[in-house]
Amino acid sequence: MAALDRFILDHPQHARLAEARLAAAVAALEAAVPDPAFAKAQLESLSEEQAAALPRASLALARIRLAAREKHWTDAAAMADEFLTAH
Repeated sequence: MAALDRFILDHPQHARLAEARLAAAVAALEAAVPDPAFAKAQLESLSEEQAAALPRASLALARIRLAAREKHWTDAAAMADEFLTAH
């Protein structure tokens, strides 16, 4: 996770920044000591254009995991239902 954070900070205009942010968010949520605040910051930093360029399922799953980690069960269930209905 540290390497992804360093990449994000050192290369804010990189073409693959959105992928790095998503990977960092997932890593933060799956860490031995999860860091939902860091994950949330990464996901919220994505522009609409960046989010649209990412794999929909991966982004949706990261957002669902974040909601679950924050114990926002209703939000997590709604996002999962919305994704499954759309796909």
